[in-house]
Amino acid sequence: MKTIKSFLFFWVMLLLLIQKTNAQPGTLDTSFGKGGVVSYDTMTDNSDALIQPDGKIVELSSSFHGYSIKVRRFNPDGTFDSTFGIYGQASIVFPGFLLPHNIAIQEDGKIVFTGDYLSNGHTNVGITRCNVDGSIDSSFGNNGFDTIFLDNITFATGLAIQQDGKIVVSGDLRKNIYDDERTFISRRLPNGGPDSSFGKDGNVVNHYNVSINSIALLIRPNGKLVIGSTFNTFSEHASYMLASFNPDGSVNSSFGENGIAQYIFGEGQSETWNSLMESMALQPDGKIVCVGISGTDDPLMAICRFNEDGTTDLGFGENGSLITPYLDYHNMYVNDVAIQPDGKIVTSGVSWKWSYTPFTLLLTRYTDQGQLDPLFGKEGISAIDTPSGMSANHVFILPDGKIFTS
Repeated sequence: MKTIKSFLFFWVMLLLLIQKTNAQPGTLDTSFGKGGVVSYDTMTDNSDALIQPDGKIVELSSSFHGYSIKVRRFNPDGTFDSTFGIYGQASIVFPGFLLPHNIAIQEDGKIVFTGDYLSNGHTNVGITRCNVDGSIDSSFGNNGFDTIFLDNITFATGLAIQQDGKIVVSGDLRKNIYDDERTFISRRLPNGGPDSSFGKDGNVVNHYNVSINSIALLIRPNGKLVIGSTFNTFSEHASYMLASFNPDGSVNSSFGENGIAQYIFGEGQSETWNSLMESMALQPDGKIVCVGISGTDDPLMAICRFNEDGTTDLGFGENGSLITPYLDYHNMYVNDVAIQPDGKIVTSGVSWKWSYTPFTLLLTRYTDQGQLDPLFGKEGISAIDTPSGMSANHVFILPDGKIFTS
């Protein structure tokens, strides 16, 4: 569940609040926006967000008012940043460039994002770069715009910037809606165009013999790449899967089994387990935390952790994973995950009891060993009721220890 019809900010006070007040960790920070919440423009989809080093918030969305992509920047207190675009908002218009997906920031403060680019009946990946003030960076690609075309449908799900400024995009390839067994990685030069030193002509295409849906990309400090996916999507036991690649695009055979690591919830059990991976995060020690949903009936919050070499971290949760319900709610999604400096793990998501009941935003915090943190919210879960349609798609840990979600 990646898109919503309204955009919501809230910060949650952590250590700073614990030291200065008696408030429970996991409550809203009322110094942000109105009562801890900033909401605006119910006619946009929140696709992605990031936190700049200076604490400003950048949000990427598409607009239902017209065929444009919106990039908005907010000050740390939730007000619009008037130095960005027009009163805090930049409208990006390229013919055929419609639905945004991922956003990243370069060391120089320029903002890169991807989206669907429709051309000649094909869905390609469009890449755009904005200057610090929100204007299009004409030095990038073709007057600010670059494209990736690898098949009839080339769909981006991951974006990362290397230390040398090269841009890495990952996603899925399709000839048609029934072709769902390939992922790709494409590396672009700092000013656009394929990097010929990576894979074949700047691209790596990965073929699998079952359905796969990639969800995220990360780059390790040593330059190795990891794609996270739901593997064998429509089977009785779909798995969380990580695929690791060397900096040149070749398979990292030292990771998992020939570059592949999997975690299967309910492995060996006869029931059907509905699993869907949604996000992942890299810990400082090289371990990777993966989150999503799984369960034999209604989907529940599901988290697991891999060691740096791709083996399951059996000391995490219960033999590597933990499945967490919320009250007696029947529907649940986990959308994102972030790692605190102390090693605790925070996830964001949404739950609702019935199809006609309002959504409840969920922030869940786990200890570094994969157990619910009793010091956070109520037994590890902070729940905030919202109007139906809102979700917590992204979560970040701020330098002062607060939690931000959108």
